[in-house]
Amino acid sequence: MNDRLLHNSRAKRHLMRRRGRELGVAMVEFALFIPIALMIVGSIIDTGLALSAANSVSSATREGARVAAALSNVTADDARVRDEVMLRLQDVAFLSINPASDISNTDPGASGGVLTNSSGQECDHEVTVTVDATYNSVMLSVVGASSISISRSTTMRHHNGELCDI
Repeated sequence: MNDRLLHNSRAKRHLMRRRGRELGVAMVEFALFIPIALMIVGSIIDTGLALSAANSVSSATREGARVAAALSNVTADDARVRDEVMLRLQDVAFLSINPASDISNTDPGASGGVLTNSSGQECDHEVTVTVDATYNSVMLSVVGASSISISRSTTMRHHNGELCDI
């Protein structure tokens, strides 16, 4: 009987040592796996944020062009157009934009896009709004690239108060 107890206690100790080694191996594997998994998940999230920022810049450019097309006395680099674009972009995360240099619009009277009606009179011009922004990436900074340039441009017809029937 005593031999049996001795044998059982040795078996238990052996099992405990083996279980401890397996736990150690699992912890090492987990420690190696977690950074890679976090980088993959973080990159997916960062890519989604970058695409969302690009979509917001496109939308803001479109709204700026809409405002420029509706104004009767719009000038090149008009502050009202710039304000509309900045209003649309103020809540976009990780987006850097300098309103004075990164948002521009053309003067409809000076742009090359002049439309004439069937009798040859000038009736419409085109106005173009361009936005250059920088998305500051969180995950790309880990691998050395820290930002992505986003540039969007939208052109719309500026009616000058009368519609053009081409």
